[in-house]
Amino acid sequence: MEAEFLVVGTVGLAYPHTRIALFRALELAEQYDVKVVVDVNWRPVFWEDPAQAPELIKKLWPYVDFWKLSLEEADWLFGTRDAGAIFHRLGTVEGVLVSGGELPVSYCLGGNEGKLAPFALEVVDTTGAGDSFLAGFIHQVWPRELRL
Repeated sequence: MEAEFLVVGTVGLAYPHTRIALFRALELAEQYDVKVVVDVNWRPVFWEDPAQAPELIKKLWPYVDFWKLSLEEADWLFGTRDAGAIFHRLGTVEGVLVSGGELPVSYCLGGNEGKLAPFALEVVDTTGAGDSFLAGFIHQVWPRELRL
């Protein structure tokens, strides 16, 4: 297997067939030592019963190396917006990122905590902004010797 990262969201947990596929992908990632990044990307509209989501998301915890959450998702799942608090609560991850649009990003990576202000620029459309943010992050943590 040549992948270095598996990036998943939580929408797939909402449906039985995709849930099975998601956990199979996580098992393969573990088998092949592929880093797992979860972008929570919470969308309650896809869930027949949104109250089931937190318990199913918690089942991802043992597989995940990096979590990316919005401020609202961090509050919802962990009761805090502080990446360091989430990092220490999980205890098994390499990093946690909590983003909030134009607000500073809270991060905890390998125990190093802080906040970074995003670049100020004129926003035309936010579609894909979180995906771009995550792609940039992965590019930075991907070992340089493995980059194309």
